[in-house]
Amino acid sequence: MGVYGAPRSICSVVDVRSSGILTSGYLASDDIVVAGSNVVYLYTKFIVGSSNGAHIKVEFSPDSSEWYQESWTKQVDASGTLTSIPYVREVLVSSSVVIPVEISSNYMRVSTEGIPSVDTSVPTADSAIYIVGLICNGV
Repeated sequence: MGVYGAPRSICSVVDVRSSGILTSGYLASDDIVVAGSNVVYLYTKFIVGSSNGAHIKVEFSPDSSEWYQESWTKQVDASGTLTSIPYVREVLVSSSVVIPVEISSNYMRVSTEGIPSVDTSVPTADSAIYIVGLICNGV
C-alpha cells in the first residue's frame, strides 16, 4: 500500500558555510547553482559566543557576476507606491534554525558577519555559524 499525497520534491544538499568563525565584515559563500529550483532551506547552527549575534544576507544572480540582495516590498502610501527594501536576517541567540528562501534566479550566495559586542569591535573566535543548504525542485 502506497502513501498518497503531493508529488515528492527532489532535493540536494550543499555545504554553504562550513568555516564557522564569524568576522566583522561579510564573508560570502561560494556561488551556489540553484537554476530550476523553487526553494533552499538553510539549516543554520549559530553559537553566539561573545558576539551580539550574526547577520545572514542572501543574494541572487542571473549569471554569477552581478549580485542582487534579497528584498521585501512594503506599501508606502495610499497612492499604491511600493518600495523594495533590501534586508538581512539576524540570529541573536545560540540556536539551530531552518530558514526557507524562495529561489528567484540561477545562482545564489549567502554571506554572514558577526555583530560585535559592546566590549569588542570584532567578534571573537568563540562566535561561530555553520550553514548547510537543502536545494529543492518540485512541490
